[in-house]
Amino acid sequence: MSEVIRDEAALWHESRQAEIQDYEEPAFIEPEPKPEQEDSKEHITYRDVKTELNMLKLNEPTAEIIVGLIDVILPIVISIILNNTEKEDIKLDDDERETLTSAWAQYLKTTSINLTPGWVLIVTMLTIYGAKVSIALVNRKKEPEFIETKQKEENNLHEKKN
Repeated sequence: MSEVIRDEAALWHESRQAEIQDYEEPAFIEPEPKPEQEDSKEHITYRDVKTELNMLKLNEPTAEIIVGLIDVILPIVISIILNNTEKEDIKLDDDERETLTSAWAQYLKTTSINLTPGWVLIVTMLTIYGAKVSIALVNRKKEPEFIETKQKEENNLHEKKN
């Protein structure tokens, strides 16, 4: 029984004598997947929490302005669309306003909307006065109808007395 010792020198010598076709493709060993750790939690630092809270606080004034503008515009639009609706019935109460402001602050934290005070002032004025102008136009159209119905009622009352 003859054993052939295959050391590095023998392997090198054998590889120098071999032709390219003699090589076999090496078999790759697939690494075993690591078991996923169930405790892999994201580490949140005190600084991350503080930054998050600061971003919310910084966006609250803008969120309050947006909610205020929405509370002016939407009730007017809805009362115009639905003729028999009063805009006071549609306005937000304090809890709804606070909830909506918080939601807007959360949204603004994730976006890069930064309004300068000048733009906030311009948008607020346009919104408020635009809403007032639309109410005035609606009331102006309703005024002749209102006068006609009042005159008819007065005529009916006057005819009943006579």
